[in-house]
Amino acid sequence: MIEWTNEWWQDAEELDAKRWVLMGNSVARQFRGALQEQIGQKIKLDFYASSFHVEDNLLLKRLRHFFDDMPYQYEVALINLGFYKYSLSENFNEDIFQTKYEELIKYLRSKCKRCIILSGTHYEKEIDGIYICDEDINKVVEGKNEIAKRIAQELDIQYIDMYTFLKDKREIFPHRDHVHFERSADVAIAGLIVKELGYSGEQLKLKGETVIAAKTVAATIVENKESALLKKKALSDKHFEMFKLMNRWLINKQQGKELATYFEDNSYKKVAIYGMSFVGERLYDDLRNTDVQVIYAIDKCTDKVYADLEVCKLGDKLPKADVIVVTAITYYKKIVEELLKVTDIPVVSLEDIIYGL
Repeated sequence: MIEWTNEWWQDAEELDAKRWVLMGNSVARQFRGALQEQIGQKIKLDFYASSFHVEDNLLLKRLRHFFDDMPYQYEVALINLGFYKYSLSENFNEDIFQTKYEELIKYLRSKCKRCIILSGTHYEKEIDGIYICDEDINKVVEGKNEIAKRIAQELDIQYIDMYTFLKDKREIFPHRDHVHFERSADVAIAGLIVKELGYSGEQLKLKGETVIAAKTVAATIVENKESALLKKKALSDKHFEMFKLMNRWLINKQQGKELATYFEDNSYKKVAIYGMSFVGERLYDDLRNTDVQVIYAIDKCTDKVYADLEVCKLGDKLPKADVIVVTAITYYKKIVEELLKVTDIPVVSLEDIIYGL
């Protein structure tokens, strides 16, 4: 096992600057820069990181060196120590952890005006190239978080639940390894911390100094991520419905059920096709060598239709036809409403035709 520490003093020569200190592991080291940007450069964000677990006496020993080496007074201490994986063993003892953790927090309270505990974050494991929650390790993290939260309540200091925040949004901020998140999570974590410290509004103040609000930035990132995921899901759902439609179409052909039969049975000899993407092109090809004549197409992208057809836009005057076949799987009702505003030609859905054969 390799143990390590990382100490960072921002603008160390500025002895009288207002300072915060962030203490944690490599997860905290990752979002430290984003947090510094959010609180502004007038507040120096120093940093102490270590792999030492709380039960290890070396942790407190190294922390004493950190605070004694430099003559700084810290207004805020953000404490994310004690949750590193190397300390998540099967032999985890809650009583020992609680005793040592309380000792750690009391020491830090003697060095900093205001202490805030940041919970541990969840772990994931890779299976066949996909990261999933590592529930065995997470049970220990949750146990340590509960102890940290209880101590925070007993000592009347603030506790920020990063665990729930990030685990609930794991699809938005996925892991890039077993413990670290993709870098897009950094600003959101910084935003959560600033928000939970009691700030609000576009311009925020801390003891007379103006800092930038992270709440809006973080909320925007989450909103954009969620919007992108919804768009991807909608596209995925659309493609799945298209797959099922094409599969049914192939089954019909294997059973000798041809689309032309539907049009012939309903005396539709001249057909217009709405939507000339993949499905529209296949419909045109399917009817080409039959007695059903496709006389024109309707599509908003007239320059991207690769067929020997007249292509009209919805706003154009539509030539006479016996029926318009809508190939679009989504937004069918809306398309029909728009068509009925400009024509009295009957409108049918290709999906209904295929599933009705």
